[in-house]
Amino acid sequence: MNKKVGLLGGTFDPPHIGHLILAQEVLVACQLDEIWFVPAQDPPHKKTRSLTSGVHRCAMLEKAIQGNQRFRLCSIEFTEALSYTVDTVAALQNAYPDVHFSFIIGADMVEGLHLWKDIDDLMSQISFIAAKRPGYSLQSKFPLTIVDTPEIELSSTWLRNRLSELKPIAYLLDEDVLTYIKEHDLYVQP
Repeated sequence: MNKKVGLLGGTFDPPHIGHLILAQEVLVACQLDEIWFVPAQDPPHKKTRSLTSGVHRCAMLEKAIQGNQRFRLCSIEFTEALSYTVDTVAALQNAYPDVHFSFIIGADMVEGLHLWKDIDDLMSQISFIAAKRPGYSLQSKFPLTIVDTPEIELSSTWLRNRLSELKPIAYLLDEDVLTYIKEHDLYVQP
């Protein structure tokens, strides 16, 4: 039987407990073998700010997932300038033909699926798993597997703001991730 892998894309800037809880819940609910975290190099839909370097985001992700043998970092999107899911999925399917991939999205992404590059082709190649998120609808014309996950209202944007304001964020990030952020002076206003 083919290995079943969930791809969890995002900027992970920084990765937080919400990402980890989502991954674990989907892993169990969908009976997946692994979750691969796929940080985006330059997501076309997020142009409002510059991202923390890919080196830092990958290092933080490695620290965040190091305690779970079924979580893996997949940095494939750093080979291209712009990250399109359809291209990432095609590259992964070529590299791992014996793996059955699913793509995991939060409810915040469902509304804009029709804007994704080649979404109809993508939907024919891979199944999508959508997780609940407070304040967002899961209504879609596209076929989605809906996973009931704990609704944790936490975002990387909110965490970056807290960090830049030097406010406490204990328990919202993996301790090793927080240490890394402090050691590298990330998210601190100059």
